[in-house]
Amino acid sequence: MDYKLKRIVILLASLAVLAVLFIVLLANRQNMVKRPATTTASTASASQSASSYSGNLYAWKNDETFFDHDKDSFAARIMDDMKTLSVRAVSTEKDLRIQVLDYEGNLSVGNAFDISVKKAGSTDTSYYQDADKDGILYLDDIPAGNYEIFLAPIEGYIVPSAPVSVRVPEKVERKLIEDISLALCEESDIEKNVDDLMKVSATADADKKQVTTYKGDSKYGIDITGDYGEVDWVKVYDSGIRFVMLRAGYRGASSGKLIKDPNFAINALNARRAGLDVGAYFFSQAVNEREAVEEASALFVLSSGLNLSYPLCIRIDGAGGNGRADDLSEEERTSLAEAFCLTLRNSGVEPFVYASHKWLNNKLVTKRLEKYGIWLSEYHKTPTYEGYFDMWQYSGKGKVPGIQGEVGLNISYLKESD
Repeated sequence: MDYKLKRIVILLASLAVLAVLFIVLLANRQNMVKRPATTTASTASASQSASSYSGNLYAWKNDETFFDHDKDSFAARIMDDMKTLSVRAVSTEKDLRIQVLDYEGNLSVGNAFDISVKKAGSTDTSYYQDADKDGILYLDDIPAGNYEIFLAPIEGYIVPSAPVSVRVPEKVERKLIEDISLALCEESDIEKNVDDLMKVSATADADKKQVTTYKGDSKYGIDITGDYGEVDWVKVYDSGIRFVMLRAGYRGASSGKLIKDPNFAINALNARRAGLDVGAYFFSQAVNEREAVEEASALFVLSSGLNLSYPLCIRIDGAGGNGRADDLSEEERTSLAEAFCLTLRNSGVEPFVYASHKWLNNKLVTKRLEKYGIWLSEYHKTPTYEGYFDMWQYSGKGKVPGIQGEVGLNISYLKESD
């Protein structure tokens, strides 16, 4: 029995029990209160029906109308609510992302929904079907303008009677995409071996023996993904580490899907409880500004409500030559980083950019990014990068109590808040 069916069974059983109790109470009242002589026929009939339950809690079994689910009954209204669908449509740039949602606001999957799209002022209507039955229909290369979205009737469901209106902009707007959470995937939805290809290009020319200590007056931190399993954050804090940068998610290097890091939220919560400052990053594989805005929106949404005290960051690096963004030009990559950062800044968050010293020198127009925070990755004893930076990832060979495996070691030069 699936979850929704269990809920329905429990709900109906509860309503039945409440109805029986109400009838018993009503019957007892009939025995105690004398009715006026002017009782109408309908009231008298109801009184007789109710009195038939007096002293017999199982009399409802012989009442054929007890479970009569007429359209006005409470149970029927709840059942109707559970069959009600809604439509949500959002556009970022000459596109449409249409979602069909169930009564709880989740994607309604398992049905090949038929969708019609009509541009305002036009008599032409285009028809589409959610053939893969995932509750999402994505349309690209849509001319700018105002549109109306209709969901065709589907047996067993209640669909909206009015269309949903949406504006399709000519150019991407650097602002948060309100429904981005519905586009986020779990790692179970992708092929991790071809999608999670985040590399650290700083290892290519790292010192033969990397620095792995964190002693002195500097504020030391680490960065990890969710692949490290369970972390003892109290031990991490007790070792002298004071901040952590966690991967909140990444875009699939092959599929292009937005993927949540499975342990991000729990790691953020437990690290904060242990006393660490927590920041987050999103590994980018965007190939256009629209995707960069999506990634910034995803990072913002995933981090919301976690009370993070350290930066939100776009992580720009290679995917081993196999990533969809590996062959971008300096200009393209820089424009995408700017779109990402401006989206966060327009939401009230000051963004950071992570990149290795070689990427900052050769694969980005770094001067255009210096208005944002810089998180430098360079595995040398002393940085050779000549630009400014706010955090420095100086080793990928860190060993920290409480964590199994090697982690990135970092130093922060950020000013402490009062």
